[in-house]
Amino acid sequence: MDLKHYVATTRPVKLVKVSGQPDQYWYEHDENNSADVATSYFRCGQYVDNSGEVEPPFFFNPRNEDVDYIISPGGITPAQLKSNGGSKEMFDMLFNELEQGKKDLLLFMFGYHNPLTKEFDHVHRIHENFIEHGNTNIGRLLMLTWPSQGFGEYNKELGGNHGEPVKNGIDINSDVAVTGKLLAIFLSKLRNYMTNRYATMPAGRYQPKLHFIVQSMANQIWNITLEHLINNNIKSALNGMFEKLMLTSPDIQDNIFQESSAYKQSTDLANNAFVVYSKQDTILQAADVFHHISEHSRLGLIGPQPLSSIPLNTNLLEVTQGHRSFSPIDYNHRYFEYHPAVINFYAQVFNGMTLPKINYVFAR
Repeated sequence: MDLKHYVATTRPVKLVKVSGQPDQYWYEHDENNSADVATSYFRCGQYVDNSGEVEPPFFFNPRNEDVDYIISPGGITPAQLKSNGGSKEMFDMLFNELEQGKKDLLLFMFGYHNPLTKEFDHVHRIHENFIEHGNTNIGRLLMLTWPSQGFGEYNKELGGNHGEPVKNGIDINSDVAVTGKLLAIFLSKLRNYMTNRYATMPAGRYQPKLHFIVQSMANQIWNITLEHLINNNIKSALNGMFEKLMLTSPDIQDNIFQESSAYKQSTDLANNAFVVYSKQDTILQAADVFHHISEHSRLGLIGPQPLSSIPLNTNLLEVTQGHRSFSPIDYNHRYFEYHPAVINFYAQVFNGMTLPKINYVFAR
């Protein structure tokens, strides 16, 4: 399978020097390492696979990336987008390709415990489902990766994993919390880039639509991202940024729409938003038992509680009835990649299918 897609990561990246070749930047560890710690900004790069072999992505020179936005105790302050930053280089390549093919962009962020091999499996599955066979207008995938096997992801009942302060069950110095803040900055960069690029649209120029799948524990990152966007008064600039927002198998408490005013505003960032859950999600069934997260179940397991807490502009998609068991066990957690009826539904959504404001859909 020949494919080319893009990646932005908070995983550690190292410089690799090869005699006679330009400097290259790669993941510091081939596999997600428990010692990895989220870095100070998203580094941007590219997946290219012409052989079907699992190869690490390579990253653009991250020069000046950390000064695109200034993070201080007072908040996030926009600075001039540097013309030679790694994100600018990626955005230029990505949107040139999308415009030429008149195609759209799908962002995807996964949850806990995703080593390199699983990252590539996500890329290949999504490519096959929604680009190669899905009859959608999606032309490129932008995968957002993080040290998902790192430290401090869950609160261990009595405090943070390292004795650090805890907020909403998350160690505030964890990779989840750090990545959440950095995602707010990265999405602001992307929005600013698109605003500048399409401020004056010449005749015939195609402006790609953006879709976003936020899967599993990435919903905890997403909640923190929204808090930073709101607290720094920049969320309104991102409203409507995404055409479709798919909050998929969310590994976050079932009452999050009631408890978090930030998460409730996530639907402002999309023209259509969905919460997708399955009562047969065995990974989420195990999450409470293994991690003792809270007295609440998971949003991706039973849906929002109470039902009245869900925003009126949000659709509910329960996939339990048509959702059979897979082996290995995490396929039950990745039904949008493996279940034909769910894949077909996502493809229809990306193709522009509209639904009533609140809708109960059972994939059969």
